[in-house]
Amino acid sequence: MRIFHNPRCSKSRQCFELLNASGVEYQVVRYLENPLSEPELIAVLSRLDEPSIAAIRTGDKEWHNLVVKPNTDDQAAVAALLAKYPRLLQRPIVDNGSVARICRPPELVLEII
Repeated sequence: MRIFHNPRCSKSRQCFELLNASGVEYQVVRYLENPLSEPELIAVLSRLDEPSIAAIRTGDKEWHNLVVKPNTDDQAAVAALLAKYPRLLQRPIVDNGSVARICRPPELVLEII
């Protein structure tokens, strides 16, 4: 189990606390400090139960400032974008190896632990 975590994000911190309280073992991935590679991102995107665009923070200023936006129906294009601009990765994402979930609200993590 891994949480893709940004400690500055309140939802990410809340999800982190739920994981701690549950007692499950997990790995914290601070994706802003150690950005994920395109293959890693494709693997996570393939386990989401929603379209790949859901993993992009489309309300973020960085998204709006992009001159060319990727085809959001294409997982590889979304992964390439997120590898280049890790700040655009939605958070928190929890991945148990079978299912990945964008935990907004944070309580969604309880469905996959």
